[in-house]
Amino acid sequence: MGSPWADDMAPATDAGQSERASALESWVAWYIETYEAWEQVPACWASHPAMVGELEAAMDLRLGIDTQTAGDVLAAGRGRADWHDYRGRMTERLAATPGAACAQRGEHREPRSWDREASSERRRQARRAERTRVAG
Repeated sequence: MGSPWADDMAPATDAGQSERASALESWVAWYIETYEAWEQVPACWASHPAMVGELEAAMDLRLGIDTQTAGDVLAAGRGRADWHDYRGRMTERLAATPGAACAQRGEHREPRSWDREASSERRRQARRAERTRVAG
């Protein structure tokens, strides 16, 4: 599981990546069960990079809050309130990821890859159609 932020972090070893992936898998299972999020996070979440990135950021935030606020009841309360605000926004973002369609359908749909040539052709067709509409 790669991350676009990898340049900001120390080089990961295969063992470190495996450990991180395992931690994320366990955390996502906890998240789904705790928040009854099976309608937002499909079983195939790990096949959808945008969903992985969102869940990985949530895991890091939650673990950071728990670590920073350990032993401080007031800070823990504020941290948990911040977490729930974040979680609400994250739920909206998860619904906008390509993997959300899998959750809605109840079955996996392979992520689409970008076809540069087809995309260019669709833009050309749209411009032609717009010129025809304006001229007509």
